[in-house]
Amino acid sequence: MKVINLSYLYYLTAPLVGGADDDEMVKHYWDIDHNDENTIKEVIKSVVKPFFETNYSLLFRETVKETLAYHLSANKIDFAGLFNGQLHPFDHPTNPKLFYVWIWEVLFDGESYGILNLDEYSEKDDPNEIIRLNFFK
Repeated sequence: MKVINLSYLYYLTAPLVGGADDDEMVKHYWDIDHNDENTIKEVIKSVVKPFFETNYSLLFRETVKETLAYHLSANKIDFAGLFNGQLHPFDHPTNPKLFYVWIWEVLFDGESYGILNLDEYSEKDDPNEIIRLNFFK
């Protein structure tokens, strides 16, 4: 049985987290069209992807990838809640799951996130596991 830890997704958009409390970031993204796929993908490509690829170990990136694939496939979490809880400097798309699908498409270009047998997984939400395992570079 594979164990999926929701807490890993909290690190996926780290450079944007807390941006709603940063006046400069809010001003920068003030007029962004949060429903435009190309616009949001450009933000992901220019801000999230470089951070993801340079600040996290390969093991952590693979763990986050599997966690994201699971949650996109299972479709059981509150994607709006996940997004809003991170205080990004712009709103999520009308369908908040799309934000995470677009992240997948930018970070893992050409790969499918579909998991065929979700029964092989169990879920937990343990933010301390990340600290214990020291996944960072």
